[in-house]
Amino acid sequence: MSITPEDVQNCFQFLLGRSAEDQAVEHFRQNCNSTEELRTLVMRSEEFHKRVLGSQFHHPISFVEHRTNQSVDVDSSAQDLEKLWDHVGRSWSQLGKEQPYFSVVTSDEYLSENIPANEEKFWSTGVHDFDRISMIFKECGLSADQFPTALEYGCGVGRASLFLSRLFKTLYALDISPNHLEIADRKAKQDGIGNICFQKVDRAGLDALPAYDLFYSRIVLQHNPPPIMHYILDRLLKNLNSGGLAIFQIPVYMDGYSFETRSYLKTAKPGMEMHVLPQSSIFKLLEVHGCQPLSIKEDGDIGHFGAWVSNTIVARKN
Repeated sequence: MSITPEDVQNCFQFLLGRSAEDQAVEHFRQNCNSTEELRTLVMRSEEFHKRVLGSQFHHPISFVEHRTNQSVDVDSSAQDLEKLWDHVGRSWSQLGKEQPYFSVVTSDEYLSENIPANEEKFWSTGVHDFDRISMIFKECGLSADQFPTALEYGCGVGRASLFLSRLFKTLYALDISPNHLEIADRKAKQDGIGNICFQKVDRAGLDALPAYDLFYSRIVLQHNPPPIMHYILDRLLKNLNSGGLAIFQIPVYMDGYSFETRSYLKTAKPGMEMHVLPQSSIFKLLEVHGCQPLSIKEDGDIGHFGAWVSNTIVARKN
């Protein structure tokens, strides 16, 4: 989906209360793949936050300003890990029943009561993941035919899966929520797509995955407590074929964030959550599993200005 000059002007008028300069219009047209990305970038700007927050505005956190003393549990006992996994499973099964589309893309137009009027638009947003992977292939000098079998972790209702199936011979699409998967499978059959294998994933199942040459995950890992994120990445990297490619988005920093497993389990309630896995833990996992980083970029997938840092990481397994 291309960005039009009208898209940029409408966004500037709505968020900044002014018209966009010609240079700004051209900049955002060249650097945004969707209106969602356009909106996120404008909302991350100093001008927007000064307009909304006035004197409360804080400059975005630069990498050198990141605090290094985050206290984040990434390892847990098998018993606690099972409790965490069960909590995530219950939360997303409930979300799958109540708000299957909104839980994937948190925009009011995708609430259950609004989805009949916006369903076509919802499904079309999956093309951005197709475009992202295609761009990564181009930047890294790779091609889809080098990775015939792919695995998507956290496929939800299959919004991105339907487009990713065009890139790969076989796509395994995993999710923890049976309700999301039911919608995904029905949609794929409706569209005549036969190379996607939708599977419900549980903790034990991560050790019995089929072989795959690439794994992809975006706006998914962040909804899991750090020990679960760490466990999922550990297993996905371990089972990735030699020469395979890992592409995943993950929050690595939040100002003031900490996580202690036992305390969390005492107060955890069902619902959508946001968590962080420190970059140092990710680098250790990549090293343990013989994965060489090809690209690490800050992205706008979270959209929280300043207080959050999210990375898209691309790594190749030896």
